[in-house]
Amino acid sequence: MFSTTRLARDAASSTTATSAAVEALSTPALDPQAVVEAAIPTTLKFGELSSMGFCHFTPPGFFEALMEAISATSGMPMWGVIMTCTLLTRLVLFPFTARSQRVSTTLQNLKPETEAMMARLKEASSMGLRNEQQMIAFELSNLYTKNNCNPTQMIGLMAIQLPVFIGFFLALRSMAELPVPQLLNGGFSWITDLTVADPYYILPVISAVSTLTVLEISSQATGGAMTSPKVKWFMRSMTVGFVYFTSHFPAAVLLYWSTTNFLSIIQTLALRSAFFRKFFKIPKLIEHKMVKSRPSALQQMTEAYRKAKKGQ
Repeated sequence: MFSTTRLARDAASSTTATSAAVEALSTPALDPQAVVEAAIPTTLKFGELSSMGFCHFTPPGFFEALMEAISATSGMPMWGVIMTCTLLTRLVLFPFTARSQRVSTTLQNLKPETEAMMARLKEASSMGLRNEQQMIAFELSNLYTKNNCNPTQMIGLMAIQLPVFIGFFLALRSMAELPVPQLLNGGFSWITDLTVADPYYILPVISAVSTLTVLEISSQATGGAMTSPKVKWFMRSMTVGFVYFTSHFPAAVLLYWSTTNFLSIIQTLALRSAFFRKFFKIPKLIEHKMVKSRPSALQQMTEAYRKAKKGQ
């Protein structure tokens, strides 16, 4: 009786062990990479970047703090945080962009007058006519004041927008170099790790093409140098070099670059509409015909004097 009971118990134990072994074999093995990625947090918490040495009182520190706040409050992955932060930044800068276009368009419309004054000023300077120089400079200053388009305003507007671009760029680059853990799996589609370069060169190509598009559209709107066919083709050829130059940048940086370029295109097209042009008082661009400049009064007097002296 005892031996029979023991045999039954051993058989049951053997069956249980066999079932466990079969179940273990049928269970798929865990991917170590997937386990590591699952352990990495996808969103930032308040104060987390500060503990890593970020968020100082600098332009990059401001954008680091802003991205941290967006991530902590929204729960978005880092690619969404970068694009949202870029959108907010462009919205804040939109009035300055409109102001810059108004000034540059007005200066372009006044180009024939300003070029004539500058020619007179150069001539007066070469002849040592100080009173004439002061009078022309005063006329030029009054022209700028009357039309509210002093060229120095362009420098001020650039001084506002340039630190934004550089600050955001440096913030993302330093976060990718550390790296901030949330960037390791904060990407999308073909580029999940935002701390490395795009292996398929998709983001560098998008960044290069969108940058070229921004330059061409902006130049058309203000009559800038990019309207010249030679300059256009030079910039288009440089696009290839631009792709190579940016190919080693972290994906986080190029994601920001591409996003801000697309938003710049949208802003430029929006500023072509009658509503925004009227709201920001942007004048219509005047296309000036290339005409041969007439000699100034001083040139005419000088030429007459030379002819009279030659006839003596």
